[in-house]
Amino acid sequence: VVKERNSLYIRVLTYEDFLTYAKATIQFVKNVKGKLEVGTTADNSG
Repeated sequence: VVKERNSLYIRVLTYEDFLTYAKATIQFVKNVKGKLEVGTTADNSG
C-alpha cells in the first residue's frame, strides 16, 4: 500500500512539474512570437 501511494505521489508530482514546464514553455513561445511580430527593426531587449 505504501509503495502504491508513493508511486502515485511521484506521478502526481511529475504531472505538476510537467504542467509548470508546459506553462513556462508556452509563455516563452508567446514572448518569442510577440518579439517576432513587433519586428526585428524595433529590437529592444528590456
